[in-house]
This record gives sequence, structure tokens and C-alpha cells, in this order.
Amino acid sequence: MFRAQAGPMKGTESSGSSDGDSSSLPDTRPGPKADNSGQPTIHYDVVAFPITIYYNREGDHDHNGMIFALYDNLPILKYIRALARVGQPRINGSSDDLLEDVSTKAYERAGKIGVELPVTPQQAKQPNPLVRPLVLRARQGEQMTVTLHNCIPDRAVGLHLVGGGYDVVTADGSDVASNRSSLAPPGGTWEYIWSCDHEGVFPFHDGGNYSGDENGTNVHGLFGALVVEPPGTTWRDPTTGLASHGPDGSGGFEQLDGLYLDVLPAGQSPGDIRESDTSLADYCWPKPQEYVCFEKAAHREFVVFFHDEPEFEPAHGAPESSPCDAHGHDHRDIAHGHGGGGHDNLPIMPISYRAEPMINRERTLWRLLRTGHLLERPVLNEEQHHSSWMFGDPVTPILRAYIGDPVRIRLVHAAVKETHVFHLHLYEWHAVPQDTQSPRIDAISISPQTGHTIDPVWGAGNRHQVAGDVIWHCHLYPHFHEGMWGMFRTFETRQYGQDGQHLQSDDPVYAERRIGRFPDNTRIDALLPLPGRKPPPIPTPDQPGYPLYIPGTVRQKSPRPPWPDREFKEDEKVGSNRPGQQFELPCHVTSLLGADMPPDFDYRPFPTALERKAFNEFPVPGELFTRNRLAKQQQQEWVRDCQFRRNTSTQVCHDVVVAQRRIDYNSHGWHDKHGHLYYLPTEGDAADQPGPMEPLFFRAQHGQILNLTLRNDTPERIEETEFDHAFPPCEALPWEGECSLHVHMVKFDPICADGASVGWNYMSGARHGRKMVYRWWADQEFGTIFFHDHLFANYRQKHGLFGGLLVEPAGSSFLHHIEPGRQAVAGIQAVIKRHPNDCREPPWFREFCIGIADFIPAWDRRHRALNPPAQPGGHGDQGVMGLNYRNAPIRERAGDPSNWFNSRVHGDPDTPVFRTYAGDPIWIRLLQGSHEESHSFQIHALRWMRFRNQIDSIIRNQQTTGIAEAFTFINQAPLTPGDYMYKLSGADDLWLGCWGLIRAFDRPPAGSHFDLVTLASGSSDGPGQAQTEECAASSPPSAPASKERRFRIQARPANLSYRDDIIDPHALVYEVVDNFSSDCPAIDLTTPERLEPLVLWCQEGDDVVVELRNCLPENLRVEPFSPEVPLERPDRPVSRHVSLHADLVTYDVRMHDGATVGLNPPQTVPPGQVREYRWNTSRPTNSPDPLGPILLQDMADFRHHRHHGLVGALVVLPADAIPHPVLPGEATADLGVERWHGPRMTVTRNGDDPTSKGLITEEMVLLMQDGLRLFLNANGKPGSALPDPPNEEAGEAEKEDQGQKGFNYRTEPIGPVFDPRGSDYSLNKEPATPIWQVPARRKVRFHLVGALDKPRAHSFTVHGVVWPEHRFRSNAGRQTAPMVSSEAAITSGTVRTLEFTPTHQGDHAYRNGVLKWALPQGMWGSLRVRQAEGNSEHEPPYGYTADEPASSSSSSSSSSS
Repeated sequence: MFRAQAGPMKGTESSGSSDGDSSSLPDTRPGPKADNSGQPTIHYDVVAFPITIYYNREGDHDHNGMIFALYDNLPILKYIRALARVGQPRINGSSDDLLEDVSTKAYERAGKIGVELPVTPQQAKQPNPLVRPLVLRARQGEQMTVTLHNCIPDRAVGLHLVGGGYDVVTADGSDVASNRSSLAPPGGTWEYIWSCDHEGVFPFHDGGNYSGDENGTNVHGLFGALVVEPPGTTWRDPTTGLASHGPDGSGGFEQLDGLYLDVLPAGQSPGDIRESDTSLADYCWPKPQEYVCFEKAAHREFVVFFHDEPEFEPAHGAPESSPCDAHGHDHRDIAHGHGGGGHDNLPIMPISYRAEPMINRERTLWRLLRTGHLLERPVLNEEQHHSSWMFGDPVTPILRAYIGDPVRIRLVHAAVKETHVFHLHLYEWHAVPQDTQSPRIDAISISPQTGHTIDPVWGAGNRHQVAGDVIWHCHLYPHFHEGMWGMFRTFETRQYGQDGQHLQSDDPVYAERRIGRFPDNTRIDALLPLPGRKPPPIPTPDQPGYPLYIPGTVRQKSPRPPWPDREFKEDEKVGSNRPGQQFELPCHVTSLLGADMPPDFDYRPFPTALERKAFNEFPVPGELFTRNRLAKQQQQEWVRDCQFRRNTSTQVCHDVVVAQRRIDYNSHGWHDKHGHLYYLPTEGDAADQPGPMEPLFFRAQHGQILNLTLRNDTPERIEETEFDHAFPPCEALPWEGECSLHVHMVKFDPICADGASVGWNYMSGARHGRKMVYRWWADQEFGTIFFHDHLFANYRQKHGLFGGLLVEPAGSSFLHHIEPGRQAVAGIQAVIKRHPNDCREPPWFREFCIGIADFIPAWDRRHRALNPPAQPGGHGDQGVMGLNYRNAPIRERAGDPSNWFNSRVHGDPDTPVFRTYAGDPIWIRLLQGSHEESHSFQIHALRWMRFRNQIDSIIRNQQTTGIAEAFTFINQAPLTPGDYMYKLSGADDLWLGCWGLIRAFDRPPAGSHFDLVTLASGSSDGPGQAQTEECAASSPPSAPASKERRFRIQARPANLSYRDDIIDPHALVYEVVDNFSSDCPAIDLTTPERLEPLVLWCQEGDDVVVELRNCLPENLRVEPFSPEVPLERPDRPVSRHVSLHADLVTYDVRMHDGATVGLNPPQTVPPGQVREYRWNTSRPTNSPDPLGPILLQDMADFRHHRHHGLVGALVVLPADAIPHPVLPGEATADLGVERWHGPRMTVTRNGDDPTSKGLITEEMVLLMQDGLRLFLNANGKPGSALPDPPNEEAGEAEKEDQGQKGFNYRTEPIGPVFDPRGSDYSLNKEPATPIWQVPARRKVRFHLVGALDKPRAHSFTVHGVVWPEHRFRSNAGRQTAPMVSSEAAITSGTVRTLEFTPTHQGDHAYRNGVLKWALPQGMWGSLRVRQAEGNSEHEPPYGYTADEPASSSSSSSSSSS
């Protein structure tokens, strides 16, 4: 259904038919009237069109697919749809397009844009290049008008831009609160005006329906993106050469879309294509460029869409069955644990309407085996999931470039539910685009309706200029398996898109192989060189370039890499830093001749002649095909930069063993009987070491090259368990059990040593009992780097097979934390001592390493499986969680919840207790090693800079993590004696034991014995770090004097009204009072109360003192239908104690933490008593801003109190700021009134002149809540419990989604599933959530606080405005952050301040971007922008001008009625 428009709309009526035929829609190409902004204007015509989306060649499809597309491409889309229906019975009365009616226009359009049309119905049921998400491009500073033609039957559709630069009344593409609808009705049109003020990528989607399930539109594909390019640029198709501004780049704008286009600088002709006259034999490679200015350099641009949870059907017909079925094994799906078709299938996770799930490739393998195909080597499944040798290229996107091409990836999360982690092999990029001081990363958490720009440093091929295939994917392994991956293919020779000569070789493996064709004889599409760059060399029959020289066989396992088989050269000799060895080699290797290759190394001893010609000049194991060798670049850097000459050696070698071992997770008997881990044999077998097992963290100096020899000692057979199928599953499907070291960030050769088997690359993993070499260059001081197996990762990684490489400062020493003089190459704790000539602070630090894991298969001491999936191999939430192979489950801790973390009651946790002395510098090395969940990492009373190398970076004490993300946190808080709790903050994570302690001891007196190794001055175990004269000493400035700001707060019960018909009758709230009465007040719990959460305000530097009184009732118990966690305990107690814990501020952790942790004294408040908490709100030196918003929460019972309302916020304002309360219904405050609590304030600066408008901001605090348990209001008593989200897989419901959601003790559910009133999935009503009013053109500071209970990550957006992306914000004096309209990866403890200035009046929806199920469960509200001060008090309705009658519209629109 769609909402009728109020009043006539501009434009002529059309008689668009309900079946989606838009041939009679009015011609609106001129677009709307200009808005007199003076901006140059471009125009697009867009159609919303229903068409079946085919996700892959195997036939997974969505019959109800919907896409946005260029209107000009509509004839082709109609043709494809009509051709696919040929032979199907025609429904009476249907006006579906007939093939003969649409063919002529389709072929005309196809010829113009250079695409091939399908010719058979079967071809029409394959993925088509024009069935893709729509990408609209404009140049920064331009105005874009878009005419949307709605061909979706029975639905009003809009183009909602997740960005700014438009009027929310006329161009929101939605229907929000008091605004008029800006949706196009069925068969009608609507026109939108977007001002493209900021470069970047901005998602858009249908705003007519906010459902995330099959009844919605977003899940069926109705989304796209706006990319705002640098000023003056143009763009062209890299294959056809079609250009946006004519053949020479200077003509008028022509509508051109595409996921993968080349962007050219002003003045650069698209047709300026130079050709090379040299081949690989004599080509001189240009010097690699670390950075380019994208405004001035031609570059490849790839737009990538992640989306999830599509409603799909598999190919019609019976799926291929596993060969194990014929052997009496019920293994219908070896990888996934499901069988059959339809809704019994696991989800697919697509990228840009494409997915390559592993089950499809398995079924291809099974079909080959059934039909008699003989495999030369066994193939099971995951080890060849990404192999083009075995299965051909994937249908998912393959990004293509030449070595050295500048590359820009525009990443869009267009999905409805999951927070994904995007990872690109081989490359790194800066967290802030174009800000070279921001950290280098290679994985990023992205949430629904967010967009990110990724600029890989050094461009295609990286700095070592290497061709090859590398994979990019969602790192959540179930999603990876379900198809969310693609490839980045870098060529080293020119690709013309036509057949060339046959290869010059007598080797039968190259028979019929020719230039211009892949080894499987599919055509290599043309790829035009970028204008203005040196063209790539031409391919020749003896040096054709990647991948044609690789001697693999199609439909067989990827080939093993060759041994170099050569003599050493004089130029390779090294100095005296490796006594007894002349050349840099892997451990135990003395020769590179094939005849001398050790028999247990997993290589072919002798390369082919074509491989030899493809080698670099000094090929070594682990690096054969780089064009700019690692050692060559290393030598150049060491000559140029003296810091590297401090290192102990240029290269190091390590043996690494991978093995299966039982891993014990705690003293309660939880264990993984099939644990997998890496260890250094020089440190001894992990099973023989004292104490618990640990993931491998090992260290290298910045600048070193590591030669790692991996020995695969994993077992050849692994029994089936409740969690996993057996390996191998049956005799018909044998395996070779390859295992690898895949590393992030550092430089390596991906063709032979990626630790994977991608595309046309070699298999770079060692079989059982074999070895393989990996060669890594730590060319940056990366800090924490993640590594893992990439061949059976979905099985091994959840069993613990991951680790961390720590790239330490050049010249530094790694010392054991307890044993003086002992080196600590490996271990989760160490003392790192800088070289005396390294002048940076601190001169030494303690290093604590933490590896997060989830989905851990575990059994208790009675060998009962803990939280297994519904069936072996299932992908539903399962197992337990841990930190460093350990956990301290609260489930196993009896007694009052206020003592759950108390070591005096329960003993120290089984997780690592990191030990330090007070005042010691602490660095935290954090990574997430497995497997599927998002987590929120925090440390009580400690904090760190967001970007560790930027001293003016904002301060944090919370980090959202996803698998593969890695961080270094340098503590910036005073470290006083006491126990500091580190934790994963979500209730599920804490319950399963993801917490531990950092124990800070008083420093012994000078001259006495020290139990810990320390390098601080005065210790007896070693002198303090002596600095040379090169390093000037500095002392930190003293903290400013503080003043006290005191609040009295009582915690009491409430019957809390979340909406008139929705209550939490078991609520608990914090309430500010002027004074405490002698007794706790009597509360009438029969009458629901509408209350606001606790929000306190203070000035920076204040000592905030909270007197907390406990007025909780006596009869507290677990409420009916309480949201669950994994391994729930039915007899869970509820505490009557209460507390108040504050993030980010500093305090004495032994007195004011609000949590009873470790050996600290009790800090919760017993019933009827009062306790004082004192927090200092000063920021660290060099921090650019005050601390801003801070989460407050109870820690006396995290399982009960928090989700019933014991959450709040403290906002730290500048030292001269004053908050003034804004009354309900008002847009700003009376500046004569001052108040220091409440969620909505007008804040003034410079108290001498509070009326100075430049110093006034409108500020509000929004607490995001989930995991609530709400009930219908039955005359003040609880009625039925509101429903949880529907289970998506039988027996595999996700507990992290249980409970209801809301903002600030309010909720406004929509849709028939969640709204008791049965509303539709639109926002066209006044919400019960806060409606905050602000004046137009007044700066707004929107403080977002993740007062969340569950670990599910969220996103957040405000319609029609943009702000600097907070989580990637850098100092504005150096480089501004990307401008965004949505924030990603919001979890428990996340705080963000969104700063923007709205210019248009109307209702700006603020909301969660997760449509499945956060927004429908009530997480939305309205920021109502009113007329700016100084205008007429009698403002017209939204969308009308003052001199315009209310009966006519100022919006630009047309519709049919």
C-alpha cells in the first residue's frame, strides 16, 4: 500500500499500468526547475523495475527481485525478463512484455552501450551485467536531479539518499512523520534534487518500506549508491571506452552508470590511450607510487555492494547429492550441514547481486565425480572454494587493473541486518582516506546503510609490483562460505580482449593455451590502460604474463608452486649478521636446486620453462614472481633511513608448526577436544609448556623480512562431533588437509605464498606432514597483524587456529616480563625496549596481547557439547567465546551477581591476569581471531587515542571489533594500583566469560626486589632506559585544577511506559533528586510512568561526584520471557545491589569503578544505602576535544539491571560551556535558565556573551537500547510479551537478537510483526520516541550512546544531513574526515557525537539502519527542524514557501493517480 499525497503534485498524470509497463510514463527529462543555487546541474532518469535476480550460474534466484536502473536501459531489462519467460504459460489478463515487442529497442540500446544480449531463455536465467545495483556519479559541487519512474506494482517507491544536500520534505524518498510523502506511486514518477557538496560514496535505497524481511523492498535489491567524484573529473568504461562527457572528456554530460569505471582528471581525454612497444623481457617498471592525488590522477574505481539475507530460491530441480550419501553417510551437505532446497537452505550472502556459496561449488564437484571425472589429487571443498582451476572464475565481481594503477574502492553496505567485515588480501589502506597519518588497516567493520572509501596504498600490485589474483571478502566465515567474496585481478601484460598467439611451449600442460584466453579458454575481456600512465608491456608467446605461465590443469586442484631450482648469485650474498650462512634462506634450507629440495617441502622440484621466464631475478621460496623484490626495496629503505640499521638483522627465519591439541578453556572443564594452534618449535610444543595454552603472538622488528617454514602436523583424520563433520567425511571424498599461513598487512607474493588458493594462483598450503615457506616483509610499524589458515578456515579458525605478528619499533628488544635477560620473541606478555636512539615516548612499554574468539566448539567436563548447532556443520550461533584460549564463564559463578567478578569470592578468573606496576606504560595488542560475531572491547578506567600515531586523536575506551580486525591501544590514563577489568561488554560475551584483569601493583621501593621485569628508573632488575643526546627529555604538563560537581541519584523501580500501549513493568531507573529523604520513596507501580533516562552534564575538568542511593525493591527476580544468552542458567539470581560505572573518565579503580572486580574492595551499593563515586573529567594532553558523551551503567547485575533501564550518560562539555534545558515542544532554550541534567539542552559558550549565536549549539543525548523485555499495557499491568524477531533457522535462533529495542526509554515499532497496532512498514506517524525540535541553520551536536545490552552491532543515520565520520575523525587542522550520513559498528559502550547544521525545515528521521529487525522494533524518531530565528513566527507548512498557498506544492514531482 502507499500513502496518498496531500494536494496535487507537479507534472502530468500518466496511465502507468500496475504490471510495471512504463512505456506511457511522461517524458520528464528536463528535470525540475533549478533552485537558483548557481550549481551546475546534471540529470538522471531512473526506473524501479521488478525482475528476477539470478545470483549465480547454478540458478539461485529471487523471483521477487527489484532493481533501480537507468531508464535508458529499461528496454534491455524488459527483453531479459520476457526472454526468461518464453515457454512459460501466460497468465490470463497479464500485460507482461512480449519478446517481439521489446527486442528491437533492446538490441538498439545494447549496440549503443556495447553489451551482449542473451539469446535463449536459459541464458536469460543467468546473471546479466545490466542486472546490477545502480551507481549514479556526479562531481563535487554539482547539483543532481533524478527522475524516478516507479514500475513496481502496488508499491509506492522512493529514492532515499543516505546523505545530505536535499530538502527532507520534497526529496527524502520516504514518508516521515509530518512531512508529506516524497514517494513515487505505482506507475508514477517523482523528482529529486540532490546537492553533491561532499566527495564520497552515499547509499540510497527505497524509503517507502522499512521492513527487512521478504515483504520489504531493500532485501529484494532496491538500492544503489551515489558517488561524488572530485571536481572536474570525468569517467569512462574500462572495456568499451564509453565516457560520461564525450569522447574527449569536454562534452556535455551523458548518463553513464557502472560498478567499475575509470575516473579521469580534468583535461584528461578518455581516448588518450598509449600502447607499449616492449614485452616483459625488456620492460622497465615505473617506480611504485605510495600515494596519488585522486583529483589529478586517472584511477580505477570499483563500487562494491555487500548485502545479506536475500529471499532466494535455489535452482529448480533436485540438487546434486554428496558421494557420501551412497556410502551410508547422512552428509547431504558436507560444508553446510543442510540439504534439500527451498527454505531448508542456509542464506546466501551476495555482493552486488552475485554470490558464490561453497555448497554450489561442492555440488559441481560431486557432479563431476558422479559422471566419471578423475581427480589427479583429492579435492574436498573449502581448500578449492576460490580456485578458478577447479571451478572457473566466480560470477562475483572480479576487479581488474594493471600493475601500478591507482585504485579506489567505494564500499557500500546495502543490506538489512549483519555487520560485515570487509577484508582485501595483500593490500592496506589508511583508515581516513587521503590522511596518511591515520592508521593503515586492511579490514573494516561495516554496517547496513553505510558507505566507505578505500584507497589501497601503492595501487594495484602493491609496492612490490606483483600480478595475480587476490581475494576480498566478508571475513565472517559463515558469510564467506555463503558466497560473500570476489577477486582483485592484477595483470602485468596488456589485455586487448581478442585472441592472440598460442604459447611457445612443448609442455603438454600448455596445449592449446593462447594469449587473450584464460587457461579454461574463456575470453579475457579488454582492459584499457589508464590515460596518462605508462602502458603495460605486450604479451608474447614465451612471456605471456599472469596467469598463462602457471602449469595448472582445468577441472583439477590448483597446482603446487615450483621450487626455484637455481644456483645462488654473487649479488645475493649477505653480510656478517647471519654467522655460518651466506644467503638469506628459510630455516634449514641450504640450496635452491630442485635436486636438493628437502623431500618434505611441498613444492614441485623443477619449474617449467615458462615459469622460469616469469620468475623475478632472484626467486626464493615464498617469493618468485614479484617485479620489485622485497629484499631490493628493503635494501633501498635501509640505505635511506638509519632507523633500520638499528635492527638485529635484515631477515629472520622461524619454523612454525600447526597441530591439533586439546585446549582447556577454564577450570570448570570446558574444553575443545579438537583445538588447533600454531607454535614455534624453538619455544617447545604447546602441549608440553606449563600453564594454559595460548594463541601464537610473535614479534619482529619494523623493517625485517621474515622467512617462515610451516610444518603441517594436523591429523589426517578427525572424527565427527556435534559441531563438525568428520574429515574426511567418507572414503568417496578424501582430502589432503592442506594448511597455511595467510597474513594480513605485510608484503608477500600472493601468487605462490598467500596461504590460500585463489583464482589462477598456486595452491599455497602444505599437505599433511609437509612444509611450505612464507616470506613476509614488515615494511611498516604496523603493530598488531592477524594471521591464520585460509584453506579450511571455517573449520580450523573457530578451533583456535589464528595468531598475531607484532611489528615492534625498529631496533627494539623483546624481553620476558618475569625472567630478566630472557628474550620474548613469542608470548602474550612482554616488555618492549626501544633502541637508545629511538627518541619516541615511551622508551619502553609493557605489551599485553588479547585474541578474541567466538563460535568455539566446546564440551564440559562430562563431555557434553556446549551450545552446539542444530546439526554438524551448521552456521547458526554456536559454541562459546574466549580470550586467548581462556574464559571465565559467569554461568559457573554462583551467588549474588554483584560478586560475579570478585576474586575474593570466586578466585581470580581463568582468563589471563596481566601484571604490571603502577605507572608503567601499557600497550594493548588486540585482534579478533574468530569467527562470526561483533564484539565490544573495553577496559575499566583505562583509555587510549583512537589513532595511536596521532597524538591529537580523540580518546576512546571502547572498540567494536569483527574478525580479522587488529588494534594497538596505548594507555593514556593514570595507572594506579588496583585491578582493571578488560572485557567484551555485551551480555552474551560477559556471560560466557570474556573478561579478565590487568593487575597493577604498588612499585617496590628503589633497591628492593622486583617480581616483574621493569625498565623504569629505580628498579633493581635493570637500569632505566637511557636515552642518547639525540632524544630530548620532556615532562608532561600538570593537570589543571578541578572543581567539584555533585549529583544525588537514587535507583528505584518503575513501571516504565515505552509507548502508551507498551510498558516494562519491571523497570529500574536512575533518578536525580535534590536531596535524599529519610526513607526511599513509595512508588506506585500500578501506573505506568513516562520517564527520561539519566543524562548528566558537566564542564571539562570537573570532578563529578555522584551520591547513589539504592532504593531497589525486595522482590527482584528474573522477569517472564527474559531475553536469553547462550548457555542460559534457569536459576539465575538477581541482585538487590546497584552501582554506577562510568566509561572514559579517570578515577581510583579501587574505590570508584562501580564494579567489584578482582581484589578491589566492594563497590556496589547494598539496599537502602548510599555510596559516593568520584570521576575526573579532564582529557589527556594533546587530545583535541573534551571527552564528550560517556556511557553510565550498572555493574552490580549486568544480566538484569541494564536491560531494565539502569543506563545513562554523562556529557563532558568545554570548560566555558553552560547547558540550558529545552522544554518539550520548544526548539531552543531560555538562556536564562541553567540545568545540569536532562537529555535535551541548548549549550552556550563564553559566558560573557551567551547570545552570540556562533557559540550556541543545540545538543541532545540519545541512548540506544536493545535486549529489552516489553509487554502490552493492560491497564498498568503486563499483558502479552512483545514478540522477538522470528527465528530464521529452525533450532538456530540468534540470541543476540532477542528482546525489544528503543531509544531513551521509548519505542515506536512498525509493521504487523512488531507493532501491536498493526501499522505498515513506513515512518508516516508521530513516533513515541523523542521528537526533538531545533531551529534551522543552528549547529546541532547529536550525542549517540550505545547503552546496548546485546552484542549485535548497529548502524545509525539522520536523514538529510552529513557530519564528519566520527569513528575515523582526525584533527581538522591536518585532514578532515569523510562526510557521512550514517555511522557503523555501534555496540555496547560506543559513543559518537554527530555534528551538523540542518538547513531545511521538516522532519529529519533519525533511526537505526538495521532493517532486520532493529528499526521495525522501534529504533527511530524525528529531529524536527523549525524555522530559523529571525524569520516570521507564522511559518508555512513544511515544503511550502511563505508566499505560496498551502494548496500548491513547491516540491518537484509528478505522479499518476
